[in-house]
Amino acid sequence: MTLKTGDLVKVGYVYHGCGLNNKTAIYLGELPPVGALKVVNHALWATASTFQKEPYQIIDKGILEYLTKIG
Repeated sequence: MTLKTGDLVKVGYVYHGCGLNNKTAIYLGELPPVGALKVVNHALWATASTFQKEPYQIIDKGILEYLTKIG
């Protein structure tokens, strides 16, 4: 599955206690690496008050497999 910026996504069950479990969000895309680090992260923006603390979440590429595109 290829995600584009602005796609509405549903996060499936990741692990027990994960705040992302079964949440809906807007996929913001891949974040550029900072400095010499080659870490690739992605960002999600909450729909309504989906996330507990912040309206956005930075996720690792490992979470992408739990995202399902809606619509």
